[in-house]
Amino acid sequence: MSSLCPLCGNDKSEEALFCEECAKKIRNDYEVKIPERLNFAENVSSKDGFPESGKSRQGQEVVSKTGTFSKAGESVHEQANPGIVPKTNTFSDTGKSTHEQANDSQTIAEKEVAEAQEEPSFLNIRAESFSRKRKHGNRKGMVFGWVFAIGVLAAFSFVYKQYATRQTQEQTVWEEAESAHTVNAYLAYMNAYPNGKYVADAEAKMKALKDQEATTWEKLKTSGDVAELRDFLQQYPESPYRALVRNRLDSLMWIDAYTANTAQRYSEYMVAAESGELPGNYYHEAQKRFEMLFQSYPVSTEELDKIKAVVEGFYAALSDRDYKKLAEYLSPKVYRFFNKGTDSRENIVKALQLAKTKNSDSAVRFVPDLEALQYQKTPEDKIRINVPLVKQYGGEEGVARTVSGYIGHIEMDGEGRVVSIYETKPYGAEQ
Repeated sequence: MSSLCPLCGNDKSEEALFCEECAKKIRNDYEVKIPERLNFAENVSSKDGFPESGKSRQGQEVVSKTGTFSKAGESVHEQANPGIVPKTNTFSDTGKSTHEQANDSQTIAEKEVAEAQEEPSFLNIRAESFSRKRKHGNRKGMVFGWVFAIGVLAAFSFVYKQYATRQTQEQTVWEEAESAHTVNAYLAYMNAYPNGKYVADAEAKMKALKDQEATTWEKLKTSGDVAELRDFLQQYPESPYRALVRNRLDSLMWIDAYTANTAQRYSEYMVAAESGELPGNYYHEAQKRFEMLFQSYPVSTEELDKIKAVVEGFYAALSDRDYKKLAEYLSPKVYRFFNKGTDSRENIVKALQLAKTKNSDSAVRFVPDLEALQYQKTPEDKIRINVPLVKQYGGEEGVARTVSGYIGHIEMDGEGRVVSIYETKPYGAEQ
């Protein structure tokens, strides 16, 4: 026996609520547990006092399309008037009258209807499930949309941040290059940003620096200004002319040192060479001269004044060609007199007088720097003196030229007479 499925209208068995296809769909899609078959077992058991043969058939609830329920096994009159009970009271084996049984049945029926109304119908379940799925789908769509939007914003923010960072870094490097204002600084910027917005400016400024650098060096080739050379080295630290400029500066510093011809100036030159400021091409010569002029021996003022007086008188007599006075400062036996070896005082004076007769027009004046004079005593009680010396060449019209850088070397005996005299010539002059 079969009837129609309330969902699809296809045939179904009378005992089943739905056809097999709809029942399967409900269980799988909506996870609703439904009974496989309708249960027509009586709701009243034998313990209620009804005889086995007199049990009324209490059917299960049947869900119709309208959501109402009926009792299987009831007469048409009972279905139409569930509340009407026949006046005649018949009694069953349990001792209850027919009227009492009818009241019990009515109470059970009302209870089942109330329970059925509390449970949601399948259509309601299906509608609510569909609504939940639709809301869930909408929620998923919204979440995906927000995630996508956030991803796009994050990517845009990252790209923009990278761009802004690069622009800031380029600006910083360019400002540093302008501040340094050197060829290497502009080259560093162009290497870092070959397509940067300041490349044209960097090339122009670098070319201007190179032109200025070459022009400046041409001027410095013949310059004797030490300050200008130092400024060039500071302004163009990576210049290809740097080695030439340093050599030029070294030569000028050395000329200044031996022109002053003092221990202090030689010391200053050596310190500059040791620090790396100068190449130190003349370091060893400066060291030798420094040792000649550096007073390391303790002196007494009285003794120093006597030595200065002898040196000053000797060079004055030699410059004035007063050979009689000169003989007073010479020892009877002189071991060395300039380029001559051991000879007597008399022979030396005669040779000087002869030279004066042959070269009466030429004159040389010896100017010792007595303040820079230094001396020391030997174990033989002799005194060795080193004194800076300047020579002035000229004639009757006056001084024609002055040559510095000489160092006079004088040795005196215990009585203060000259026993040896010679000189160190300026650096580069013929010895």
